[in-house]
Amino acid sequence: MRDPSIVCLAALALFAATPAGAQVRERRLGASREAAAAYSDISAARVLSDGRILVYDAKEQALHLVDLERGTQKSLGSVGSGPGEFRRATALLPARGDTTWLVDAGNRRLLVVAPDGSLPATVTAPEGVPLAQAGGGDGAGNLVAVTAMFEGSTFAGKAPDSVRLVRVNVASLRVTPVTPLAAPQTKIHIKQTGTRIESVEVVRMPFAVGEPFGVAPGGRVAIARRAPYRLDQVMADGRVVRGPVIPVTSIPVGDAEREEYLATLLRRPAPEALEWPETLPPFPPQSVVALANGETWVRRHVTARRDSTWYDILDARGAAVARLVLPKRVRILTVTARGAYVARADDDGLVHLELAAVR
Repeated sequence: MRDPSIVCLAALALFAATPAGAQVRERRLGASREAAAAYSDISAARVLSDGRILVYDAKEQALHLVDLERGTQKSLGSVGSGPGEFRRATALLPARGDTTWLVDAGNRRLLVVAPDGSLPATVTAPEGVPLAQAGGGDGAGNLVAVTAMFEGSTFAGKAPDSVRLVRVNVASLRVTPVTPLAAPQTKIHIKQTGTRIESVEVVRMPFAVGEPFGVAPGGRVAIARRAPYRLDQVMADGRVVRGPVIPVTSIPVGDAEREEYLATLLRRPAPEALEWPETLPPFPPQSVVALANGETWVRRHVTARRDSTWYDILDARGAAVARLVLPKRVRILTVTARGAYVARADDDGLVHLELAAVR
């Protein structure tokens, strides 16, 4: 059998060589290698230079270092607030080399994960430096984060329509604005007695999505704009590349879509208690994967009755040059020269980590 990394490299080169205006080509996942263990969830992953991969299971609050070649796995750290502990982690982001930052949102800090799997240090920041909101890193000491929803604004009982994307230099804690983002659609429920506010609850609307982003090695920030759907790219030097508008076929939200959405919730409300949109947005949250070769992959929404979905493959200009078709239960975690690292859910609700070729 051919080395999957060779197959993937050939496919990536073909994507990059597709000329403007050419017919969008269809790609699929090929041969794969699977981790020995299964997981309850895979919410974050980061591949090291030797092919080992850090995996965070959000349901179990467990961090693992997986070696697909050797078929081994090592559990790292534990739940808590002390040294080497984390609580409600949200991302695994590249620091320098094979050192990784785990975004320890529950403790509002970063946890340093060394290449050998040790957890030697933490990074904290003063109020206003959004380390705990980081969602991307460039591998050169900078993180990209979304600022808090109400930061810098006066609360008036209504969520703002936009948030801010910023770069944070972890060494200096300097914060630099990148661009505004559309915020997910939310409703605010206020409980008050007279003029006294007892509580404020921010509730995300069904299928709500802001403008998801991915960060490629070198600092390119790829942003999927929502209306109209297109790709904006902010380079490390501040240059902005705005891609063409990508046509979208509206998908009505019917009973099957409502049922599919409700099945994802831990607490299932009555369908009539929610305010449903008329159509699905172009993409779900956390749908953008930015590759080192200049491409960006964006997962698309499909009807609930389809058992497959696809990722738009966009070139360095933001033009759609191919689509990667895959089962709906498969999600791309990250892509390297070795192939596409994916999370595949089975019929029992377990999630499997796989390294797949792209053909």
